[in-house]
Order: sequence, then structure tokens, then C-alpha cells
Amino acid sequence: QNWALAVGAIYKQTQGENPYFLGGKIPRESSVEELKNDWNITDQKTLLAELDNLRDSGHHAKYQRQGAELAALSDADFAAKIISLKTEDARQATSLRNSYLKWKDRSGLAWDMCHSVALVNNGFNAGYIAEQESWNRLFAIAELARKNFGSWQVLGDNFLDGREIWANKRDPQFEACVQLLLNPKDPNSPWNQNPWNTPLSGSTTTDSTPASPGGPGSVRAAIMQ
Repeated sequence: QNWALAVGAIYKQTQGENPYFLGGKIPRESSVEELKNDWNITDQKTLLAELDNLRDSGHHAKYQRQGAELAALSDADFAAKIISLKTEDARQATSLRNSYLKWKDRSGLAWDMCHSVALVNNGFNAGYIAEQESWNRLFAIAELARKNFGSWQVLGDNFLDGREIWANKRDPQFEACVQLLLNPKDPNSPWNQNPWNTPLSGSTTTDSTPASPGGPGSVRAAIMQ
């Protein structure tokens, strides 16, 4: 269970939520408000529809399609193309092309996976999805992550590249969070406590393993310093 939750650790840690509990141990109202304002999710139907969308297409399908088109251009043709674009459009086109050349059909994938874990957590906390269904969804996401990435570092790198396309810039806060989660000297990091090759049992028991003392806020605190 903790391994599945760790797939979404980047968001949990930057937001100061407990990465070791389904729902994050935050007020229900916070989840309801975030789902409504950021995703237009107000009930189980809209939550499951968005989770299915992120799994089947989300951002990654568009990023891969556009990236493939740009990657098919020669370097000279691409350079000529972006000259005619606005600065922000040229920057995003470059990010799309670079991401596809690096990741191919995995471009943007971790970006959608991490969003999915966050939605499951908030959906459970808001009361829109039952615990059993929440774990089923989380383990499906975990298996997809294991299939497509070879380590937490690779997943984190893919996430950052996907976020760069979405935001059209790199974000120092998220960059720092990924580095801190990967820090081998931090025993409280969810990624260190859950090695990449940990067997996925698919267990759906009620209780999650609690965080180590000081663990949940350790990464966020370091970022804010």
C-alpha cells in the first residue's frame, strides 16, 4: 500500500500532506474544494470519469502526439519552425520535442500518474470513492508505473519533464522536492522507505503504515528553508 501511495509522493510532500495514509490526513473540506476548483469534480461520477481520462489519454496522449510530430522534423526544420512562433510557444514546442525524443511513448506519463494518485487520495477523503475502490485504483496506477519506469528517479524525471510542458517552465519547488525524495540520506523519504522493486501484493486492508516521526513534513520543510 505504501508503495502505491509513494507514486504520488511529489504532490503529497509539496503540499505538506501525510504520504503514508490514504486521504493524506487532511480536512475533508480541503479535498472537496480542491477537487471542485481544480478539476470540476463534485461527486463519484465526475471523479471516476477524470481518473479514466487520465489513465486512457490525459495529458500524455496529447504530449506524445504533438511531440512525435515535432520530433519527425530535422533539427534544421525544427529551428526554422520555432523562429516564427511566439516565445512561449517556441519554448513549449521545444519541451514537447525534447520530451518525446527522450521518452517516446512515455512522454507525460508520470505527470498523469501522479495526478491520478492525488485524485484518488482527495476523492477518498472527500467521500466520493470507497476504500476498496481507492486501493484498486492505486494498485493499478502502481503497476503501470512499475511497468513503464525502472526507478523512482526515472519516474521523478519523467514527471518533471511532463510538468515542464504543462507549465511551460521548470519549477524550482518541484525540482527540489524530487531531489529530496531521492536523497539517500533521508530515511523519512517515502521513496527510500519503499524501494522500487518492492513486491506489490495488492492488499486492501484498512490500515496504512504510519509515517516515521517527522517524516511527512521533512521534504516540504526542507524545500521551504
